[in-house]
Amino acid sequence: MTIIYALLKENTIFYIGKSRNVRSRFNRHRIKYGIDIELLELDIVEDTDWLFWEKHYISLFKSWGFKLTNQNNGGGGSTIFTDEDKLKITLAKMGKSSGNKSRNKGRIVTKEENKKRSLKLTGTKRTEETKQKMALIRKQLKLKAKSIIQLDKNLNTINEFQSITDAVNETKVKGIGNALTGLAKTAGGYIWKYKN
Repeated sequence: MTIIYALLKENTIFYIGKSRNVRSRFNRHRIKYGIDIELLELDIVEDTDWLFWEKHYISLFKSWGFKLTNQNNGGGGSTIFTDEDKLKITLAKMGKSSGNKSRNKGRIVTKEENKKRSLKLTGTKRTEETKQKMALIRKQLKLKAKSIIQLDKNLNTINEFQSITDAVNETKVKGIGNALTGLAKTAGGYIWKYKN
């Protein structure tokens, strides 16, 4: 399943994206846009349908007057590359590094190699400053997560989930993001609300 999401800064949506691993993608966005951004899951769609839905949501939010920073209308990453980006891509295809030492040198890394690397890092001593930074980031990520409540049509609480992903995985209901953002009244015959 692919998640269509929006990024918010100061309660204003400025970017629409898609990912199968939202937490990892959100961390990369925070590096680019700062830690004060929020992520709102809009929808969870089949992996084969994400292109249509990403384009749909970008078009929809632009029609509502949101000034999105997306560099295209959906369907991939940036289509505008700087000369530096082009050089990095060329060197990566040739299996070389662009100044930083590449550990993989353009080859595919096996699961066994990744496991060995992980084991090497086990027990690594980190400075107190690094530990505090990592703890702060984990804490901020937990604060950003929004719990979701599943209600019946009489507004009786049925279940509570820590995220849209958890709700979809457990209930197999599609369109929960639409119900949460008001684009649909219900999803799967249920009302969905963010927990206050």
